[in-house]
Order: sequence, then structure tokens, then C-alpha cells
Amino acid sequence: MQRAGLDVNEAFRAAKEVDKHALFAKHTLELNDIIISAALLKRSSQNFWLESFVHERELKRKPYKASWAGGSFSLIPDAFLVFRMIVPDGRQRRMAVVLEHDRGSEEQYYFRRRIRAYLIMLRNEGYKELFGVGGITIAFSTSAGLPRLAKMREWTFKEFEATGESQLYKSSFYFTALPETLEPRQVWLHSSWYTLFDNQPVSLLGV
Repeated sequence: MQRAGLDVNEAFRAAKEVDKHALFAKHTLELNDIIISAALLKRSSQNFWLESFVHERELKRKPYKASWAGGSFSLIPDAFLVFRMIVPDGRQRRMAVVLEHDRGSEEQYYFRRRIRAYLIMLRNEGYKELFGVGGITIAFSTSAGLPRLAKMREWTFKEFEATGESQLYKSSFYFTALPETLEPRQVWLHSSWYTLFDNQPVSLLGV
């Protein structure tokens, strides 16, 4: 049932709380590695660098409250990153990225609630007050491999269909399966990210 994408309740185990804390710790370590790779990007390319970031620990202080008929969700992104880049004509531009890192443990129901919350944020432009930017890119990474990457995209598609939200918002979502070794150029500049439009990978930062 899990392989088919259905939610399954696990039986209680005495070590459940210990396992839960271990999962949080592993998630934080992987998230930190991703942020470090972004911070090291300028060593690989002088035209791209991480200008600033906010970690989930700080973002927890002010969650985004998304409500809809029959449900609600307190959205706390894993990180908020602001990149600077020099475009071909020599000008600089900024790119604001909301990062969500997945380890393959979140079930479909909760993943789709997260997507719905982001759709509400996009529609209401809640990112302007929350992050102080005019637009965002929502980047989902996973350390659980290509099958999980496919599931994340599939579930996001389903949430678009269920909510009937504007198809314009599809361009805001990107997904990638991270390699074991996070080389900055490979993560942020190479064509390793997937949109909701096709199966051809693209670069997150547009190169």
C-alpha cells in the first residue's frame, strides 16, 4: 500500500519517540548540508552566490497559517534562501528560494496539505509579508531517490487537480533527487531539477 502511495498507519512501538527524534536529527543534518552547498557556490562560479538565508529554526517563530474549507495548515519551510546572480548582460538579479527537504518519510496526505498551503500562499501573495520579497521559487529536494522524486511530482499534480488552482503556479515548483555528495555546481547550476511541465531536467538558477 505504501508503494502505491496510500497512507498506512504503523503499529505503536516502544522506540517510536526515539525513532522520531532520530529522523528529525537526520533531516536537520541533511538540510544543513544543502545550505552549506549553497554557501559554497561562489567558490565554483563567481556569477552566483548565496546572499542570505533563514533556517527552519528561525522560521518556526512565524509560521504561515493557511486555511481552506475543512482544513488548515501551519506552514514552516525548511529554509529560505536568497541567491544573487550576474546575468549575461552584466546586471545582477536576486532569486528567492523556499526550500523543502524530504527524506521519504512524509505520507501523501501530509505532503499534499503542504502543497495546498503553498498554493494558498502563492494565491494570496503571503510570501510578501513573510519573507519581504516580490516572488518565490519553491524547491523540493529529496534524499530518497528518483522513485520519491516521481511521487512528489505526482502528488503535487493531484493537488493542483483537486484544488483547481491556477496553472500559472506550476512554474513556481521545482523538484530534485539529491546525490550523496553535494557538489555546489551540480546541485544549483546543473540541469538536475524537474518542473511540473515536462520530464526534461533544468537548472534551478536558470543556467
